[in-house]
Amino acid sequence: VKRRNRLILDKARYILLLKRLSIYLMPEGAKFTIYLLNKLPTRANNLNMSIEEMFFWQ
Repeated sequence: VKRRNRLILDKARYILLLKRLSIYLMPEGAKFTIYLLNKLPTRANNLNMSIEEMFFWQ
């Protein structure tokens, strides 16, 4: 659990720094990071879809 929390906070911090936003937006950054992590496929659920397959179906 600690590793997952650290991953969420690191990614949220990176998003905020990348967009040059203030640190007081950290809760929203964490919510956005959790949303992204929940939407993207992982090895745990055997979804090996690429981004192109997810959004650009033919």
